[in-house]
Amino acid sequence: MAIFLGAKGGDIVATQSASRLLTAVREKVAGKMAYLLAGEDAELLRNLRLRVGDELAFEEDFSHRLDLQLQEFAQVEYADQLAGACIRFTLLTKEYFTRRSSVIAFHGLCATFHDLLFRKALVLAQTGAGTMYPDDIPCCLLATGSAGRKEFMPGTDSRYFLVYPDSQVHHAGYFEEMRYRLIALLDQCGIFGAGHRPIDDGGLWKGSESEWRSWSSSQMQRIGKLGEILAVLGDLRGIAGDETLAAGLKTISSELLAKEQGKDLYGQAARKLSSMPVALGMFGNFKTLRSGEHRGMFNLDEAVLNPLLINVRILAVHHSLVETGTVERIKGLVNAGHLGVDLADRLLKAYHLFAGYRIKQSMEAEDYKVNELYLNPDELGEEEAFLFKSGLEAVINLQKIVYQVFSEQG
Repeated sequence: MAIFLGAKGGDIVATQSASRLLTAVREKVAGKMAYLLAGEDAELLRNLRLRVGDELAFEEDFSHRLDLQLQEFAQVEYADQLAGACIRFTLLTKEYFTRRSSVIAFHGLCATFHDLLFRKALVLAQTGAGTMYPDDIPCCLLATGSAGRKEFMPGTDSRYFLVYPDSQVHHAGYFEEMRYRLIALLDQCGIFGAGHRPIDDGGLWKGSESEWRSWSSSQMQRIGKLGEILAVLGDLRGIAGDETLAAGLKTISSELLAKEQGKDLYGQAARKLSSMPVALGMFGNFKTLRSGEHRGMFNLDEAVLNPLLINVRILAVHHSLVETGTVERIKGLVNAGHLGVDLADRLLKAYHLFAGYRIKQSMEAEDYKVNELYLNPDELGEEEAFLFKSGLEAVINLQKIVYQVFSEQG
């Protein structure tokens, strides 16, 4: 087991917590060893060993409690058990993030439980959708947005699709009942964000494979809303049900996006999207709101995270990457030669920093799922401010690359 949950070899984002611990150890040893008396050096090393032992003990205890919760969830048989399981798991993820501040681990924990929850909800919905239908009618659930990227941020919205094969259109009534059951199950777990009513298409869309293709094609006619289109079709991921059907729908979405990319309107929309403002001015100062309730602050999503996520997505879709997660997309762009190693490294660090602040602010807010969070840069320490500015500079450099790609195309 890795010392830090979610850590991966060579992954600069996943090993932030481990790096901080090792740096602290080195600094403590280097700063004190030269001034220690005989015998004191051994005492220092014993204390360090105890600290590492404490960290290992926490990891082992957490892994044990996590396994118990997952085993308990696997045995859930009734709908009224889901909400309690969600609450317990939320508390567990909060505890781990508070201790480790690892964005990758937080996302990984949330993604694991999210997908298990949807699979369980799908089974319960199928079981209760009517005894007059066969038990093995194929269908799948897909997610987009933060759920599609496996990048769960409290208060952010995702969209979901319940799709069945064209060969099952005569069972449309069954799927309509299943949809309502799914909505009821998932809504009690707080899955649907404040921005979408669960009963409308923004929460859970239902239709046949052909209807989904038609709906997706109609979205491409809204090219002025390219950001929304890319978030839906570009971040699409199968989460439950028939994997073959889900893979086919993902292929359809990729083909639709590829078909549109050569058109002038797409290029114009991409250039406009790449130029969205960030919280950094021309002279290296933070750009904050000048009036209103949040004067002197900036919005963590609109001016910090979204410019990073959106431009990485645009570039990934442009180069036909199959990955949906931001970290995986950045790595994929580097491996394919579309992004420099230095900029990628800075973007990965920026993502960890920005997303970490976003999660931390949500946890400190009265409403854990508040969907608008602001940061006052005056409250940042000198080092934190430097890191924030460095991260925003990396985002601006990425914006320039994306703009140039579509300028050359135009």
